[in-house]
Amino acid sequence: ESLKAVALRMLLHSPYYASRLAELDAGLMVPRQPGPCAFSGPVTILACRDNEGFFRLVEEVKTAAGEGRDSTASAGAVAIRDAE
Repeated sequence: ESLKAVALRMLLHSPYYASRLAELDAGLMVPRQPGPCAFSGPVTILACRDNEGFFRLVEEVKTAAGEGRDSTASAGAVAIRDAE
């Protein structure tokens, strides 16, 4: 999805689509773009305590694992371990 977002922003600022915005209303289709993925089992994420932003990302991953409909992993199956 991020590839689509970048491409759409570029196209919205191009001279051709500046006057044809309605053509982009339906969004974009990127051939052979991989779809969403899911954990298939327990996951251990190694984190360094010095990287504060990383722990926020890990919490987002744990939340997403718990909300995933097609995932067999749950938020409890995502473990965080100190890399040191």
